Amino acid sequence: MAIICRKIVQRTIKMKKPDIPINEKERLNALYSYELLDNIEQKEFNDIVNLAAQICDTPISLITLIDASTQWHKARFGLDVADIEREISFCGHAINQPDEIFIVDDASKDERFADNPLVKGDPKIVFYAGVPLVTHDGLPLGALCVIDQVPKVLEPHQISALKTLSQQVIRLFELRKLVLDYDKKYSQLEENQQNFEKIGHHLKAHLRKMEVSVEVIKRKHEGNFDDECSTLINAIQTEATNAIQLINDEIYKADDS
Repeated sequence: MAIICRKIVQRTIKMKKPDIPINEKERLNALYSYELLDNIEQKEFNDIVNLAAQICDTPISLITLIDASTQWHKARFGLDVADIEREISFCGHAINQPDEIFIVDDASKDERFADNPLVKGDPKIVFYAGVPLVTHDGLPLGALCVIDQVPKVLEPHQISALKTLSQQVIRLFELRKLVLDYDKKYSQLEENQQNFEKIGHHLKAHLRKMEVSVEVIKRKHEGNFDDECSTLINAIQTEATNAIQLINDEIYKADDS
């Protein structure tokens, strides 16, 4: 009896790592300019992830930021982990299609994610939906996402609400950047003011020396000047006094003491 052996070829599923955007350098520069990677919790961001989880009826929601190697969690609901590796992140995929929501209905059956450590192990991701957080320049910084441990399909109103919340996150990012820019400009103005005051101090010292020198000359040679010389000497003394007052008014905003 011939025994026919069948060779069973089992296809190995291999996790797909997120592609790197073609504008990655520009994207990273934009991300760092917002100075968001401080891991300091802020109530307004926490409120958004809490609301996103409630609207989409998911146990987990995150605001993520993707840098060169890491997915940082700016705000999180239902997850204690502060960051994960970018190469296993779902949001790393989401930022590659910045104009639309990225949805995985069942990661356990998706070739890109079936053997992902986040699917096979904690937090056991099955469902994922992420809206890219895109700047006004079109650069995705991360995503607002919701996660579940069972297959799921979002309703249109839930997707719409998630997109609206993502826009609110971007507005908060932009507001933070405006505050940072203002602080930097204010610091520069303060530094300039200090420099002006130093220059003003030196100018006043020289002008006072000029005043004193002219006064000494006047007293030492009193009666020896003709009218033209007297007029010039008095004019020099007056100009020095006026210059000192101008420095006080424009730089120190106070009368000279």
